[in-house]
Amino acid sequence: MDSSGPYAATDRLDESLLQVVATRLEARGQHPLFDRMLRDYLDAMQIDTSQRVLDLGCGTGVAARAIARRGAFPGRMLGIDISSVLAQAAARLAEDEGLGDRTEFQSGDSRNLDPADGSFDAVVAHALLRHIDDPRVSGPRTLPAS
Repeated sequence: MDSSGPYAATDRLDESLLQVVATRLEARGQHPLFDRMLRDYLDAMQIDTSQRVLDLGCGTGVAARAIARRGAFPGRMLGIDISSVLAQAAARLAEDEGLGDRTEFQSGDSRNLDPADGSFDAVVAHALLRHIDDPRVSGPRTLPAS
């Protein structure tokens, strides 16, 4: 896992760098290969049978918006990102696409969520795990003093 790049530190980057990250996330989301991979695994998940979907590490909401745009998807999306700037960008982009009534975006740490059982029918973590040091560890990791 590559936890050393800017995507692993979006909660610590200044806003100008986050704008670059947001631009890159959106460009990657528009790439035909990325779009096809996303559609393929959403189809494999049978996402259109879900009423409530959680998108962990949502960034600018590329996956959440793709799900909300699906004609057969009847539900609502909740996107969580550790960066409040990216979560706000996701909300703006969803609103611009007319998806504001089907999406919600919040800032939060995906490793420290405690939703009630049955809150979500499906969870998506599109491209998140490669940016976390150890996804099995709850909360931010601190290194021992040397």
